[in-house]
Amino acid sequence: MRTRVGLLPWSLVFLGASAGATGGALAGDVPCPPLLALFEQQRSDAEDIIYFRNQDVLRGQVVNASVTIVTQYGMIEIPIERCAGLSFEGARSNTEAVVTVNYNRFSGMITDRIIRFRIGSSGAEIPVRKEKIRHVLLQHRPDETAFLEGHKQSDLFVMANGDLLTGEAAEREIQIRTDYGTIPVAFAEMKGVQMQGGENVTAIVEKANGDVMRGTLESEEITLDLDQGIRVEAIYKDKFAAIFVDQASARAPAEFGVVQPVLGESDGAAFAGTSGPGLTNSLGMEFVRIEPGEFWMGSPEAEDGRYENEGPRHRVQITKPFLLGKTEVTQGEWRAVMGTAPWSGESNVVEGDDYPAMCASWEDANEFCGRLGEKEGVTYRLPTEAEWEYACRAGTETRFSFGDDEGQLGQYAWYGRDIFGHAEPVGRKKPNPWGLFDMHGNVWEWCADVYDKRYDERSPAADPVNTAGGGLRSLRGGAWPLNPRDCRSAFRVRFDPVNRNVFSGFRVARTL
Repeated sequence: MRTRVGLLPWSLVFLGASAGATGGALAGDVPCPPLLALFEQQRSDAEDIIYFRNQDVLRGQVVNASVTIVTQYGMIEIPIERCAGLSFEGARSNTEAVVTVNYNRFSGMITDRIIRFRIGSSGAEIPVRKEKIRHVLLQHRPDETAFLEGHKQSDLFVMANGDLLTGEAAEREIQIRTDYGTIPVAFAEMKGVQMQGGENVTAIVEKANGDVMRGTLESEEITLDLDQGIRVEAIYKDKFAAIFVDQASARAPAEFGVVQPVLGESDGAAFAGTSGPGLTNSLGMEFVRIEPGEFWMGSPEAEDGRYENEGPRHRVQITKPFLLGKTEVTQGEWRAVMGTAPWSGESNVVEGDDYPAMCASWEDANEFCGRLGEKEGVTYRLPTEAEWEYACRAGTETRFSFGDDEGQLGQYAWYGRDIFGHAEPVGRKKPNPWGLFDMHGNVWEWCADVYDKRYDERSPAADPVNTAGGGLRSLRGGAWPLNPRDCRSAFRVRFDPVNRNVFSGFRVARTL
């Protein structure tokens, strides 16, 4: 059973709003940054842009008055002036997408087979088949969110497939069957709802006064009136993952995040900058080849947020290439190898094949590596702390693999979650420069080493791994409830090797 899916087969990269930018408000004059970029490109202030699968680019104006998409929860027709971008990258897997100027994201099949386009340089109007298009980046207009002015603050609906919808429910209450009776809960009473489960959807309701309720969601369906003026009728309850009441402007930009395409779906699925060609094993687990090199391990004394156990900073050599999992080991991969679900029943765990495998001890993780190696006939293992930090830094010496600015962390990591917090599907954020996902945040990752509070000061050290003294084991990378300080490249923590918790997972290395 699951309530939220993992990778979606289309690339929607939200680069954020520029400082001081203006662009309307989202519901009730609550400021919301304008959506200035998609598909790793800035939206133009002067023209629409088509990016073709053959790498051509065409500038001008989309002439279609609207675009229609068939989603899992209904058919939706959206005026083109309220769209920020169209993605056709997932056409072969039936997950094309429309993104609106107010951070709504709809995935499914776009029914418009032809995009009519007026070429800016000549004025000629041409029909373009959608099969030839990777994505369309629509012009940014200063007044594009004016249609929201005067609206009450909207709710944000996070759908089970990762889509985002803003508006309000036509029905202003939901029914929750608890251990002590079936209770109606009005939206006006709620701060948020988290959905869990399959056929019998469990709802965890946080009320505005701080109270929490848990029970089965008895309301079978919810009709939504979207901010775009569209009504989506009778959406079945299992299509929802979460509801944030009166929080659309605050939550939508942060939830929008980055969704990466499925491998092989288009050229957008490949990431440059990995240290070598990768590998996919018989289970479909993807690995990045990490080439030998030398780096500064630990943090300098002047680093903001530094802990004592991150030093002394010292030079380390990685002398042999190795493979490292592109993502944390997922629940689906764990079940395929181990046949168990140690996370089952934990309140802060959402179950799904693409979510990280949690509640596995260091000993469990090593057993997984052993069994996987038996299946494949090769050696799998946990990475050493040195290998992990080397791969995480990916040639950088900054606090994070993307630099020192923790304001960018949300593009790369799941962190700082609240009472409803939990880990998220792997691979949903941006990768580091070597193509590794979730090296910051989501779940802590077990390493092979026995934990040593103070690093070896030899310079340089070749392929260090600590196997002596103490029973605690090292973990790296930070986790979903932590702050930015605790998601840095150098951050270290330790647990007993038999400890199992909802904050810890692991990724697999393979010896070459």
